[in-house]
Amino acid sequence: MSYLGYKEIMELLKCSKGKAYEVLFELRNISGWSDTYECKHLSRIVIPKSVFLKYYPNSKQAIREKEKELSA
Repeated sequence: MSYLGYKEIMELLKCSKGKAYEVLFELRNISGWSDTYECKHLSRIVIPKSVFLKYYPNSKQAIREKEKELSA
């Protein structure tokens, strides 16, 4: 899980779909990631996990648990 979409953000922050999209767009703009080649050529609206963790460090454990769950 190197990228987080709105569904993953909804689970991590326990918020609505609308709020998850707000967080995505806000982080993309604040971090400058929305201007990168990689961002413009992905088919989904996502944010790199590393950028998300920079602004929401308390979610690190929840992401680890989710990755364990997916790999099992």
